[in-house]
Amino acid sequence: MTMDAEEVSRTYGRLARSVEPTLETSLTPEQYRVLESTLQAPVINILLHGFSVRVSAQEQSLQIQQDGTLRIDPSVLAHPALAIFHLRHGVEQLAWARAAHTPNEAVAAALLALHSSLLVLESMHSEDQNRVLDADPPWLREAFEILLSQRKQFTLPQVIVTSLVPFLRFIHSFNDFLSPVNEKNEIAINRAAESLAIAQPTERLLTLGGDQRLLVHPDSGLNKYGCSPSPRPWAITFSTCTASSISEPGFASAEAQRRCLFPLALAGQLVNGFAEEMARIRRRLAQVLRLEQVPGAKILLTPSGTDAELFAVHCASAVAKRPLLNILIAPREIGSGSRYAAAGQHFDHISPLGGAVQPGMAVEGLHCDQIQVQELELRDETGRLLSSNEVEGCLHEWVSSGIEAGSSVLIHLLDSSKTGLGAPSLDCIAKLQAVYGERVAVIVDAAQMRLSRANLATYLRQGFYVIATGSKFFTGPPFAGALLIPSSVASSIDVDSPFPQGLSGYVSRWEVPEEWRWSQQVLHLGTSPNYGLLLRWQAALWEMEAFFAADSRRRHSIFHDFAEMLHTRMDGCSYIEPLPPSVYRRVNGEESNSWDSVPTIFTFLIRRASALLTYEEAVMAYHWLNADLSPWLPAGSSEAEQRLAAKCCHIGQPVRIRCEKGIWLGALRIAPGSRLVSRVCFDPSIGGNRAQRLAQQVDAACIVLDKLEVICRYWEAFVEGSKHLPTLQIPAAGLCEKTA
Repeated sequence: MTMDAEEVSRTYGRLARSVEPTLETSLTPEQYRVLESTLQAPVINILLHGFSVRVSAQEQSLQIQQDGTLRIDPSVLAHPALAIFHLRHGVEQLAWARAAHTPNEAVAAALLALHSSLLVLESMHSEDQNRVLDADPPWLREAFEILLSQRKQFTLPQVIVTSLVPFLRFIHSFNDFLSPVNEKNEIAINRAAESLAIAQPTERLLTLGGDQRLLVHPDSGLNKYGCSPSPRPWAITFSTCTASSISEPGFASAEAQRRCLFPLALAGQLVNGFAEEMARIRRRLAQVLRLEQVPGAKILLTPSGTDAELFAVHCASAVAKRPLLNILIAPREIGSGSRYAAAGQHFDHISPLGGAVQPGMAVEGLHCDQIQVQELELRDETGRLLSSNEVEGCLHEWVSSGIEAGSSVLIHLLDSSKTGLGAPSLDCIAKLQAVYGERVAVIVDAAQMRLSRANLATYLRQGFYVIATGSKFFTGPPFAGALLIPSSVASSIDVDSPFPQGLSGYVSRWEVPEEWRWSQQVLHLGTSPNYGLLLRWQAALWEMEAFFAADSRRRHSIFHDFAEMLHTRMDGCSYIEPLPPSVYRRVNGEESNSWDSVPTIFTFLIRRASALLTYEEAVMAYHWLNADLSPWLPAGSSEAEQRLAAKCCHIGQPVRIRCEKGIWLGALRIAPGSRLVSRVCFDPSIGGNRAQRLAQQVDAACIVLDKLEVICRYWEAFVEGSKHLPTLQIPAAGLCEKTA
């Protein structure tokens, strides 16, 4: 059952209200300020839902009561770091304790809550860690140092849990759920050890089960995509063509999913429970995408769209039973690892489940020597778009040559690149398949997911694989991918032929369709749960359901009106050069009122001092947009410039658009997604009615343009200041590469 409009509105309304504490003692103005700011912090506000907070003078800094009350002493309000840690520790103890049904489970719950809380402390900046450890009893520092030491040594879970057992007597003093503890309780220790993987903060779990792109920089709190695993409501976000930070409703949904696993973990059913939850995610995704329109279609969940490519290559090779020519469309405008994955090769230094790998090396068992990749760009080096005749003429030539050489062909149909381009046409595909039949297979790269459910169903009915995500247009956290397999292909896959050994580093058997789970096909796939993938898809599904809770006419009108207003503003900016917006035209006579007929990616070059920014300079501007630059503004700058410079604006990463005199120019992108629709329709925090909310979102996009103007005006000052920005990563070279 998917969410309706009323439920989405209730969620937004609830998250707009912070927890109201009960004060049973007087506070100084500074203590009250710390309390108020802490309770308004997005993560704290979400985590405290369902619990109450009381401030009272007491012996313990924190007291956990069985009625769901967290009591804190005013002393923890001496600094925000103290308040945050104690509230988070209290929430963990309460959430785990409520899931326990026996004394043994209560002991395991207290250990798991302590472990998770210590990981919260580890994630804090060193000065905040020291504030907490200096203010708290000595046992907390001892427990923290033990855990840090063991994590560095990759100690087994059993050893980690056993080392935390001596601290139970301290937890008993402030946790009313916990009875006096026998420190030799082997049952509780074993149960906690089995469940340690889920005893981590949600924002940490969201970064696991992927590759290096998910790793968070310790200073900025952002990953390679400029995203945070915690909500950033203070930042302006139009980055859906790359990736988005998790929203507050998305985070709340992921946290609820994590807590759903607690009773299963304490009962010794964590892996079984995880498998059931992943099956539920697949069913819910099928329902949201209305896959009942295409009976027999299967869903294979993957960490990212690039991971899905590996499985598509395997399936296409297995069905064809001959060498494979894989034709990649616009590789400069899709995921950077696609070139490797299309050839059956690793594309990062870390695989989601298998540890260290080497980009460019063959995935074990994928027979890379039988896979040839050819790349067809949609722009030449001058930035000119190739005509449909040029694209399709090249495809006909390559397909003919490949089949004459004895290969089968896998053609990528690109349904929206990083700048909204798409190719080839469905007519072109139909003509090729009419001539070559089953020797030509098609995979739709719809990772952007800027297509309606009707168009998605059309692809699957035609027997096309579809790469989908919940983390681009749909604004779920990065790394929520899927491969949709049409029934005609699924029925041709030999379930008695195992997936290649190397793919075990990318998914477990819990991510594959349930019908395959116990066949020989998953022989090489492991059973280790990818909890991060589960939470990321849970958050993404909230965003998807919220988007579809708005009626279709409203979805179209919001995108249309946003585009009109943004175009008007961009046309008046002398320092940017907008590119014509692109929308892939899928079929003749496509409905004009379908939301996917409206541009949602707005690409532009930036002009500074009469010259357009190079790709490297665009990368710098991109990072500066997403950081507070106000400390580096020169003296004499205005208050308005100070406010703009301080605003964090996250938009799409730069794209190489055209080459001039051997140097690539870089374009930035403003890309609204599903969250624009759900917020305009349902979020009271940004306006009292839909017109006000849409105006607020357009104004936010215009702030991006205004900050870019400030960046261009004070470029040299920011070049100097950027030496102190941890997120700034300048590419090594910007020389033009040869196109295919």
